[in-house]
Amino acid sequence: MAALINEKANRIQKILEGIDIPRSYYERAVDRYKSLSDWFCREESEIAQFKPVVYVQGSFRLGLVNRPINPDEEYDLDVVCQLILRKKADITQQELKAMVGREVKAYAKTHGIIEPATERNRCWRIDYADEVAFHIDILPCIPEDPAVIENLVALGVDRRLAQTAIALTCKEHADFQVVSNRWPVSNPAGYALWFEDRFGTVGAMRRQLLVEGGVYKSIGAVPTYALKTPLQESIQILKRHRDFMFIKRPDLKPISMIITTLAAHAYQGEVNLADALIGILDRMGQFVAQARPRIPNPVNPGEDFADKWHSVAGLEENFWNWLDQARRDFDRLSSLDDSADVRKLSESKFGVSLPEETRRSSAITVIAQRTAPIATADRGPKPWGKNGVSKP
Repeated sequence: MAALINEKANRIQKILEGIDIPRSYYERAVDRYKSLSDWFCREESEIAQFKPVVYVQGSFRLGLVNRPINPDEEYDLDVVCQLILRKKADITQQELKAMVGREVKAYAKTHGIIEPATERNRCWRIDYADEVAFHIDILPCIPEDPAVIENLVALGVDRRLAQTAIALTCKEHADFQVVSNRWPVSNPAGYALWFEDRFGTVGAMRRQLLVEGGVYKSIGAVPTYALKTPLQESIQILKRHRDFMFIKRPDLKPISMIITTLAAHAYQGEVNLADALIGILDRMGQFVAQARPRIPNPVNPGEDFADKWHSVAGLEENFWNWLDQARRDFDRLSSLDDSADVRKLSESKFGVSLPEETRRSSAITVIAQRTAPIATADRGPKPWGKNGVSKP
């Protein structure tokens, strides 16, 4: 009986191995943002006087990156560039964004990146084209004013998390071009700290083991992506299930922040992946509120991750349909006895072909989705170093 239970739990682990990215990809992402940080802080930099602080946000920071379904898709690396200014009245959003943009454009040109840096609503984008296709979105921002931080604390946010809030730029904001105290507020660093807190003792044990094993020199040096906690792994698998379920209509799928936040709330410190995934699926719907905000940002309760549920028809229904389908699919994955049925399920729901005997083999094939590929823009050739050799 124990062997049968282990085999069924192993199916989930094998699916994870089929969608996870190599650690080297995370290390490449670190190289990218450190290279940008060095550039922004160099003596000749226009923004060096404002002591730029550059850090990663999003899936790379949280350790939640999956291999794309379509192998032609790029990896999205989100980077914050925070300049230390005394107050918002020192600069307009437009001026801050343009100042950072000039340095981003100069970086791209100096490093031989053929495609010019492009401006987006809140960030600047650089496209790389070496062996790992990345694009980096650089988000210009400044620290939030003390009054905003105190307001977050009054709303129940832990001060340790609230004090990392930032004021960012947005071309569509009403005060984008004028001096104003009203800037869009965000807090990716605070969210990452909240998310890491949800690991509980499991995260602490993983950090200690990595240090004791000589992988990292100290607890503080262990990046979040290296922990591979059951919470992180569960979210990766849930995101992959969602992506396959909505592959023909990706615009209608539940967004990653909803899945990540609800899963983090639902996680209760389970030490293995199968138990964590089952528990998360069972409990995550309990954390959707009946009134607005339906799924509040834990470090900015006024922000509702489900705000589009009220303006886009079908989004809320799609979330509940996905959650119900995920529960049924994972229950079926655990209950199937025939290995052929297990392989069919893993291929149709995750794009991963499991070996015939998961107990005897670790061979895994990632299946490219050909029936309904995700559309990607044709950017043409993108060599970005001399003679095709990439630069850091």
